[in-house]
Amino acid sequence: MVKDGEVVREVTGETPVEFWRTTMRYTLTNAKPTPVDVELTQAGLDRGWWSRDFRVTSEDAPGEQLNTDRRRYVVSVPANGKREVRVTYETRY
Repeated sequence: MVKDGEVVREVTGETPVEFWRTTMRYTLTNAKPTPVDVELTQAGLDRGWWSRDFRVTSEDAPGEQLNTDRRRYVVSVPANGKREVRVTYETRY
């Protein structure tokens, strides 16, 4: 509030932000007798200008953000084995 050209009272408010948590689980298998590296790409992170507020809160393998919509993982899968990868995202949509 301004009185006689001076600010006599200033009020600020905060609106809480609500996030939705999603955990994706990927199971990668390898039937070869040698280990392989698998490239895994998660798409669908960008839903338009109103939903670009997302964050990765945990991931089993380090990921690389390719653009606003895609994140890439390179995962080693053992010979004649499998590897499970979990990624948790928080989004506002």
